[in-house]
Amino acid sequence: MTTLKNNTNTLLKVTNLCVCYGKICSLENINLEVIEGTTLSVVGPNGAGKSSLLNAIAGLVPLKSGKIVYRGNDISHYPTYRKSRAGLVLVPEGRQLFTKLTVEENITCGHISHPKKSLSKTIKKIYELFPLLEERKKQLAGHLSGGEQQMVAIGRAIANNPKLLMLDEPSMGLSPPIVKKIFEAIDSISKQGTTIVLVEQNINLAIHHSHKTIVLEGGKIQAEVNSHDIKDSPYIKSKYLGIAP
Repeated sequence: MTTLKNNTNTLLKVTNLCVCYGKICSLENINLEVIEGTTLSVVGPNGAGKSSLLNAIAGLVPLKSGKIVYRGNDISHYPTYRKSRAGLVLVPEGRQLFTKLTVEENITCGHISHPKKSLSKTIKKIYELFPLLEERKKQLAGHLSGGEQQMVAIGRAIANNPKLLMLDEPSMGLSPPIVKKIFEAIDSISKQGTTIVLVEQNINLAIHHSHKTIVLEGGKIQAEVNSHDIKDSPYIKSKYLGIAP
């Protein structure tokens, strides 16, 4: 996934976004656009503000200032449930599954605001994406491995029929074979037309599974490039690839 699609419709636009926790600001004057049908990756070191960005878009943290426009509507101060119903769905760091519910019950929770008649078709689609989950569908989520839990978390999000899917560190703590499966699924979701914002510390994963990449550091955007041009950025070459500018 290295070239931008022809579609130029802006699905999400963030303008002058600031998020603060007390006197400490985790994001300052963030400006970005997400084109419909593309994947935007957000990379940067720990504490850069990556999770804060997703949480702000999802409505989990209040904005100090700035604006979030989604499908032409100002949703800056929408509550989380309203954003979710509009199609903005977050898979958070840590997954936050219902550990005492089964795999299928967790997935069903993601479908709660949609007609029941479409549930079986939705679950079938998720099992096609993650065949292992069909084998585990009656197991409690708390008894699964980390990789299996990540699959459930993504499956639950897909059950909500997202227009904008936000993924916070989907590779964290997972073995390379599982990461490969997870990102194959993410690519498949993208090819089906879902717009994705992907927070990822592994810059090589970010490059190969997105159309555009932004670098966050110190709560500010330090670079923004098309992913296939990322190695031409002097900032990224020196800071992340160890190449002298």
